[in-house]
Amino acid sequence: MSLLIQPPEPMRSPKLLPSQLLPNIFAGLTAGLVTLTYNTSFAALIFSGSLSPFFPQGIGSALIGSVIAGVVVALRSSFPYAIAGPDSNSVAILALMTSAIAHEIQGSGRAGHALPILSPTLFPTLWMAIAISTLLTGLFLFVMGRLHLGRWVRFIPYPVMGGFLAGTGWEITRSSFKVMAGIPLEWTTLPHLMQTHVFLHWLPGFILAIVLITATQHFQNAIVLPILLLGAVISFDLIWKLISLFIPLTPDGWFLASFSNDQLWYPISSSMLSQVNWTVLFNQSGLMIALMMVVVITILLNATSTELATQRDSNLDKELQTNGIANLAIGVSGGMVGYLSFNRTSLNHRAGASSPLAGLTASALCATVFLVGSAFLACIPRAVLGGILLMIGLKLMVEWLIHSWLKFPRHEYALILVILVTIAVWGFIQGIGVGIIVACAMFAVSYSRHQVIRHGFTGATRPSNVQRSFPEQRILRQRGDQIYIVLLQGYIFFGTANALLEQIRERLVDPDLPIIHFLILDFRLVSGLDSSVVLSFIKMRQLAEKHAISLVFTHLQPTILLQLYQGGCIQPNDNCIQLFPELDRGIEWCEDRILETLSLRRRRSLPLALQLNEFFDDLTLVPHFMSYLEHIQVPVNHILFQQGGCCDALYFIESGQVTVFLQLDNGQTRRLQTLGAGAIVGETTLYLGTPHKMSAIIDQPSKLYRLTTLHLKQMRQESPQVAAAFQDFIIRLLSDRLIYAYEEIEELL
Repeated sequence: MSLLIQPPEPMRSPKLLPSQLLPNIFAGLTAGLVTLTYNTSFAALIFSGSLSPFFPQGIGSALIGSVIAGVVVALRSSFPYAIAGPDSNSVAILALMTSAIAHEIQGSGRAGHALPILSPTLFPTLWMAIAISTLLTGLFLFVMGRLHLGRWVRFIPYPVMGGFLAGTGWEITRSSFKVMAGIPLEWTTLPHLMQTHVFLHWLPGFILAIVLITATQHFQNAIVLPILLLGAVISFDLIWKLISLFIPLTPDGWFLASFSNDQLWYPISSSMLSQVNWTVLFNQSGLMIALMMVVVITILLNATSTELATQRDSNLDKELQTNGIANLAIGVSGGMVGYLSFNRTSLNHRAGASSPLAGLTASALCATVFLVGSAFLACIPRAVLGGILLMIGLKLMVEWLIHSWLKFPRHEYALILVILVTIAVWGFIQGIGVGIIVACAMFAVSYSRHQVIRHGFTGATRPSNVQRSFPEQRILRQRGDQIYIVLLQGYIFFGTANALLEQIRERLVDPDLPIIHFLILDFRLVSGLDSSVVLSFIKMRQLAEKHAISLVFTHLQPTILLQLYQGGCIQPNDNCIQLFPELDRGIEWCEDRILETLSLRRRRSLPLALQLNEFFDDLTLVPHFMSYLEHIQVPVNHILFQQGGCCDALYFIESGQVTVFLQLDNGQTRRLQTLGAGAIVGETTLYLGTPHKMSAIIDQPSKLYRLTTLHLKQMRQESPQVAAAFQDFIIRLLSDRLIYAYEEIEELL
């Protein structure tokens, strides 16, 4: 899921028109009502069972997160209708953290079993754990956004994300029963959960969760969810009052305990800090790291989902910075982690929101409840709170266990199951560890199947850009199979390097293929080497020495070259391995070694008239052709023609050397051809009548013969037979080049 392209700049928020004022306020109130209900559920999830006495402070912490995150994200997000606050994924980890702290401080007490006396260090430690988790998450988000590291989040394997979220769904699902019935959903608690008095506590919430899931899937209207939640609260209260007329009932276990507004906030003070059990708090560092990872993943998924749902682009780095700033402020204030919410943002957008006013309205509603209006929260039944949590948990599990079956290959789907089972059986930290390990192993296995050799050539089909004489070309085509060229690609690690070594070993001992004298490895498309890979290249060097093969490395990046030097693969004054900055230069070196043993190398100094005897079938035409040529001597570094200049001649090289190069836009040059005795330069543009597409410079003192456009025209008029013979020569020359090109294309295919 990984993307390196920077996202486009987000669009500016449209100016709010008077006619849009009421729709934005209405949308904000709708999203705010849902946020309030979610916050109450999240607080009940974290502070349940033995921690239920701290539920009011949990409500306050969630409301602080909603108010601050809601304001900051509404004003700074790429989405003008963004809604932010505590979210189920982070709350599930906070619930695990608080439960672990309570278990460690309270000794043998088990979740779901209230202890008679609560340690005075318990709540300060819980409160500080939430504050520090929020601060660390905010700092982590801000630094990632500031350093433009948001794109690296996209490299986290999608199945790993799915496994984490499926595990989060399971934790929320099992804990929702703890909110409704005081007992979490586990194998050992199933008999207890099925007892009549316990069953009646969670059954209404279970029914509500199914109704909410079904209704939100079939009805996309934004008002559906708030109406269902409000209707559920009113219906439960009416049924409760009706039953209580005939059967005496107590609200314990059915409703939240009543509390006052002054219980919502617990200011951080020196006396509170002195009561914090820092050792227990430090033991939760693993869950804090997991919290940061899950928040980053969730922001990525939420931002991407919001982009798709609203057809509006966002800047992930900006979103990370914005949410980081919000959480730094929340942590200082004693609130819990809050960030961009996809579900509430989508609901807000569908309700008619088009500006930050809607998000500010939702935050204002939460702030009002925090300051003056929390009493009504005690009227919300636990079944409704648990039903909301159960809906969220089931939706996550359905998404990543059922829907993903059709989206992912079976091995990736298996990774989701492995992470989920690990989280359910051993814990969240273990699930993250197993997920990362299995994902790395799967990547290594998958990447090891990736061919490190992109293409393989021989010198016969992939000659250098040095244009040789025709006799030399014939020799190189006959003996070019002695040069074996391997184009490498990707990141090379031990598995792929060993596969490369085995392929080369098999090629060297294959009796049906020509014997190799030169092995060229081109690293142009190699992004890097694992340190263990050097051992494989040392073995390759030993293999080359055993078979008397010259190794040639081209396009080595400085970091890769340093690795090979430090590992001992390349040695100072190395006679076995030759290094060249370009593949073309490496092939040229190999060709020169082949030609050095041949007497044909001396024919570069032959007079042009004798060289032309190779090209003209009728040798009596050569003197007539020579009469139309102008003999010139050119010094080193002379520019024969410039890129973009007019073409009025072609040149025969009698002796010396000419390099044709391309001038790039960045001021650098790239060699296209190096031409020696017997070669022609400038013929294509002369015949096409177009400006030069490249430049030519003299590398060595050269003797040239120039055929101008005027003399070519004169030749056609005065000696048509000579002109026809020359034209046949040009056709053969171009045809030969085309054959080379076809053979190289065939090698690529």
